[in-house]
Amino acid sequence: MAYIHEVTPVLIHGANSTSKSFNYMREVMSLKDPLILEYSSDVKFSTNLEEMRRKCKTKKNLFFIGHSLGGIYAAHLSQMCHTVGAVTISTPYGGSILADITRFFHPSNPLLHDIATCSPNVSIMQQFNFHPEWTQVVTTRGHAISKLAANDGVVTQYSMMALGDKMKYHMLPYNHFEIKMAPELITLIREKIACVQVK
Repeated sequence: MAYIHEVTPVLIHGANSTSKSFNYMREVMSLKDPLILEYSSDVKFSTNLEEMRRKCKTKKNLFFIGHSLGGIYAAHLSQMCHTVGAVTISTPYGGSILADITRFFHPSNPLLHDIATCSPNVSIMQQFNFHPEWTQVVTTRGHAISKLAANDGVVTQYSMMALGDKMKYHMLPYNHFEIKMAPELITLIREKIACVQVK
């Protein structure tokens, strides 16, 4: 195995957020030339994904760092682009039960359709092959009254681990939002980028 000397970090924020949510991480880690992918939650998943794919296709050795819905975009992009690893954070790989319910009251909201448990964007990930250096950070602290299962305030732990042995899991005791400022997360991402290898 030969070490990759130049990895391209790809940052993808969560729903209804912006890349500013990664400001702390970018400052602390001094990431070299990251590719920052912005998108709007008011736009269909497929439209956002195609625009992201176009930007990623010009890069090599992509290492995705995706928060929440950003991790789902990362999973889809990893099937289209040269990917060497990822750390996804609080990503609902099994979709959102709350979105299942809420989308009937807001039928024109594309986000609710895109992250529902029955959404094709969610179900197709069961067929994906992920890079061996793909790690999902499962956030374990938080509470949402509307969710009966253990959750981080937004996403259930079951959904975060829905893809089973397709990836590695790392549990951290933070909620859905504060995790991006956790020192343990910064250390984990640094370690994963440092050990990325290809044949």
